[in-house]
Amino acid sequence: MTYRGIVNGVLSGDSLLVRFLHPCPEALQIISLENVCAPRYGSNNGDKLDQPHGSESFEFLRQLCVGQRITIPQNGRPSERTRGHSIFGQLPVVFRHVSLTDQDNKDVALLTTRAGWTRVRQPNYMDDYIESLLEAQKKAQEENLGIWRPNGIVRHLPVRYDPEIVVKTKYYNALVEGVLNGTTLTLFLLPRNEYIFFQIDGCTAPSTRKDNTAEYGQESREFIARFLLNRIIRIQICDYTDNKLFIGCILGRSDLAVRHLIENGLAKFRPYISQFVLTGDD
Repeated sequence: MTYRGIVNGVLSGDSLLVRFLHPCPEALQIISLENVCAPRYGSNNGDKLDQPHGSESFEFLRQLCVGQRITIPQNGRPSERTRGHSIFGQLPVVFRHVSLTDQDNKDVALLTTRAGWTRVRQPNYMDDYIESLLEAQKKAQEENLGIWRPNGIVRHLPVRYDPEIVVKTKYYNALVEGVLNGTTLTLFLLPRNEYIFFQIDGCTAPSTRKDNTAEYGQESREFIARFLLNRIIRIQICDYTDNKLFIGCILGRSDLAVRHLIENGLAKFRPYISQFVLTGDD
């Protein structure tokens, strides 16, 4: 049997967060690419450091897969492993082949290995698929691609910053690293990777704190994560609070996710806190 799904996010250069469609019994799973591995992608606070090329490998898989339709054969044993996710909690982890539905069903592990961002695990057996992976790896090595070239990028996190300068710069492209609630995101500001907490101006969503049973809090959080997690968005930063919570607007099409959040009753428009929006239409 083959299951269909949509890639909701990326955990590293070899792991995907996939939201499956019916009839898959586990709607949300972490899929690790079978037979390959990528350099470690570090944590946002620097407690777990990047390995060389780890952030580049993550970015390649993110651009390749996030938001894409995929198919996965459900051969092998059911998952007995789990991994915690900051938004969705404990999720099953399985090792599978992944194909991109709208790109002629190209195999993701073959693409990442040929581009040089994953290496083939030491195989316990040989078949046509593993031989094709090894051939892709050999070509990437010969061409010094990806991890096979020296001096891989390592992010030195956390990046120090002056909040006054962040606000003064105002406009950023930002990677959505996480979702605290439906209207509060954690972002990496590009290109320097300053890690910030970002409140969307003019609206509020229910709390998702463990000691708070606010109705629809988790639903609101998961809703916005489906549209924005691991995407690059354009933002305008307008101000910040004493505890470095930055306040601003999402610009362009990504703002539709927030509008849909409000339309679905999972957040509220608060005109009295909408102090930074430039016009009534905005």
